Amino acid sequence: MKETLERYAELKAVIAEAEEEMDSLKEVIKEGMEVDQVYDIGTAKITLSKGKAKWTYSAPTQAAEEELKAKKKEEEQLGIAVATHGEPFITCKLVVK
Repeated sequence: MKETLERYAELKAVIAEAEEEMDSLKEVIKEGMEVDQVYDIGTAKITLSKGKAKWTYSAPTQAAEEELKAKKKEEEQLGIAVATHGEPFITCKLVVK
């Protein structure tokens, strides 16, 4: 099991390094592409897409949302609401040496 965990941690470190490099490349790509432009480089099609829409609601809708949040919290505290959990997941925190 120890070997499996060590390999998992190694791969996690490789992914973290690759993601760091990808983050810096993203900025260059964003500067060099227009929204909805597609580059077909053979091994991948890369598109610069619009950001996710952020909705702003009317005051009555916002008030209703706050009321619903309060009701949900109350049900959680009273034990009326029931929590369900998804699949277990692995957490791996790399130790920097």
